[in-house]
Amino acid sequence: MLRFARALIRRGTAVWRMRPAVRVSAFVAAVSARKSAGQPVLLNLGCGELCHPAWINIDTLAQPPQRIGWDLALKLPVPTDSCDAIYASHVVEHFHPDAAPGILAGWYDALRPGGILRVVVPDLEENARAYLRALDEVRAGLPEAEDRHEWMTIELLDQLVRNESGGRMLRYWARPSIRVADFVAERAGDEFRNARRWLLDAFPALTLLRTASEVGRFRMSGEPHLWMYDAYSLAVLFRKAGFKAPATMSAGQSRIPGFRGFDLDMRADGLVRKPFSVFMEASKV
Repeated sequence: MLRFARALIRRGTAVWRMRPAVRVSAFVAAVSARKSAGQPVLLNLGCGELCHPAWINIDTLAQPPQRIGWDLALKLPVPTDSCDAIYASHVVEHFHPDAAPGILAGWYDALRPGGILRVVVPDLEENARAYLRALDEVRAGLPEAEDRHEWMTIELLDQLVRNESGGRMLRYWARPSIRVADFVAERAGDEFRNARRWLLDAFPALTLLRTASEVGRFRMSGEPHLWMYDAYSLAVLFRKAGFKAPATMSAGQSRIPGFRGFDLDMRADGLVRKPFSVFMEASKV
């Protein structure tokens, strides 16, 4: 979420003005270079600011040479059976649920036989249970329960319903004082910690979108969440895309060779970057 808010506020939507041929050529050149060098072709889709040199890092917003710009709702411009692994953290929830099976089927085609798809999404089940716990605590009159309940309501709903970049979540993070900051940091991980430093330095002026065309452009920008998944429904999505045996993993567990050393889901110090997520993998048969 933070990468969208920062980019849209500061730079506009310049990525959409990039010529498609430029984006395709950059993508194809990166894959060809890896293959020519005998290196595994690893795609980090929706990377945001978390780029790794061992991976081809792709996001809606281009930042050459570290990050290639691509609309992830479109088919990946790579040959069939060409990728060793595809990793997409907090990406799939931004796709319309009717479109998601076809998008993941395209990722399946891009993988070589035995190649691995790793998807990370916010955990709908855990979020719902945490919201209900917060509600019970409010009713029990526990200290700071109202603050935790407010945050859990924002965490559960804001990215689904917001009509402005950053939404209520960004406004909450920008408050001069957050009484349950440790609770929010535990739940939101690095995204909150990084945003907090940025927002306290200079909170951007956010404008509530008013007209139908403004709201429509924003809702199609790729920032809002369009669906949520639990471990069961994410496995159903994997199977619809052609994967046979999706398996839930931990943040530090993967069948992708050397994955833990890339520090993508878990930092070197052991902190999980996106806690309270579903981590799921499956191999192409």
